[in-house]
Amino acid sequence: MKNEKLKILLLCNSYYPAIGGTEQECRNLAIQFTKDGNSCTVLSSYKDAFSAYERIDNIPVFRKIRGWHIYEATYIFSVFLSLFRLRKSFDHVICFGLKRFTAPAIIFARLFRKKVFFRIESPGSFNQTLNLKYGKLIYKISKLAHGVIVFTKEILSLLDRMDFPKTKITWIPNSVDTELYFPKNRAPDMPFTFCFAGRLVKIKGLDTFIHALSLLSGKTKAFKVLIIGDGTLKAALSKQAEEQGLTDRIHFIGSKDTVLPYYKQSDVFVLPSTSEGMPLAMLEAMSCGLCCVGSAVGGIKELLGKITNRDENRPYTICENGILFPPGDSVALQQALLNLMEDPELRKKLSGNARNLILENNSVVKTAGCYLDLINKQEQE
Repeated sequence: MKNEKLKILLLCNSYYPAIGGTEQECRNLAIQFTKDGNSCTVLSSYKDAFSAYERIDNIPVFRKIRGWHIYEATYIFSVFLSLFRLRKSFDHVICFGLKRFTAPAIIFARLFRKKVFFRIESPGSFNQTLNLKYGKLIYKISKLAHGVIVFTKEILSLLDRMDFPKTKITWIPNSVDTELYFPKNRAPDMPFTFCFAGRLVKIKGLDTFIHALSLLSGKTKAFKVLIIGDGTLKAALSKQAEEQGLTDRIHFIGSKDTVLPYYKQSDVFVLPSTSEGMPLAMLEAMSCGLCCVGSAVGGIKELLGKITNRDENRPYTICENGILFPPGDSVALQQALLNLMEDPELRKKLSGNARNLILENNSVVKTAGCYLDLINKQEQE
């Protein structure tokens, strides 16, 4: 890797203190890039709730992209104008997502002889983009980027089936600050605790989780549940918990800047989503040494690893780094949770494997290094 200072601009739709997996990944990389001695700038869309300019983690954050016209001409102009004003502060652009801003960013970078890359944020990104008014044009322009970054095998497989240049594809996983998210011994008198962190929306499958908890209640010792996050289904989920007699067990924490204190209180992390990329919340939970249970979809399957114990009489599957269950199957989830509550040795094994996986593949130091290597490789070509 070169010792020269790189000047990098991260382009995203929203940025911290907005909360989400993409926002956190962007922040993780921005912090690590600067720790590695590089210059980093963040550009995102304007949000009424946040300042148009501020420094976060001593990194300049510009929320300058706006758009009003139905045909998005002003939005495209805003991207160009923002990049032009910041042009002296960067030589490399990393776009988080194949979105409306990606195409003008690629064209700008090509015109001003800067290197430009973009990340595919989910398997559905291409379909979402193609459904936009100028989606097909955005996709064609995306091929002019110097590189595309993917972080799950599912996305990689999708690109293999399309006509995207394979020489431009690089696999770089999502990251975790493993020094911040680390295992901590819990007090022995604390109740057995499950936790979930994420948006309270349909795709996260929380109705399945709550139903599984209702089946679990009365079959084992006392437990409590921490649900960290907010969303459109909060009221409906609270009502479901009340109707199923779980009001005293389930605690809706709301949206928080950090979920770390709640991971430290928990024994098992549950992610019952019906679709996922590579979920940052699960990465963080695994880094904290939590035993993880997830639905068998997308990046969750990749994170929890190979099957190590298959039993046809069980509706769930024990893997190297956690337990998988069929999405939407509350009975299977309930049985998996019960197994973990009753088998501390299994929990210890799975949590240790999970932590080791994150240290090996997903530390932010290693992930940021992969990005820097990719940029330096392009510089040499």
